[in-house]
Amino acid sequence: MGLEYAEKNWNTLTQLIKQIESDGKEKIKDYTGMHIITNKFTYGLVHGRLSVYDKKDNLLNPIVGDPLE
Repeated sequence: MGLEYAEKNWNTLTQLIKQIESDGKEKIKDYTGMHIITNKFTYGLVHGRLSVYDKKDNLLNPIVGDPLE
C-alpha cells in the first residue's frame, strides 16, 4: 500500500496501524511512537502529513512546493 496510505488523512499513527492490520498486505514489525516499521515501509506522521520511507530510508513522497501555501 505504501504511497496509497499517504493520500489519506491521518490524525494518529494508531489509525494507520489499524488500517495496515485490516488490509493484511504488510506486517508491522515495530512501533516506536514516532514511526511504524513494517516489512515493506517505514511511516511517520508530522502535522497530519504521512511520510513514507523505503527500506533504504529513501523518502518516497517528498513535499513539492511550499507546504504552507
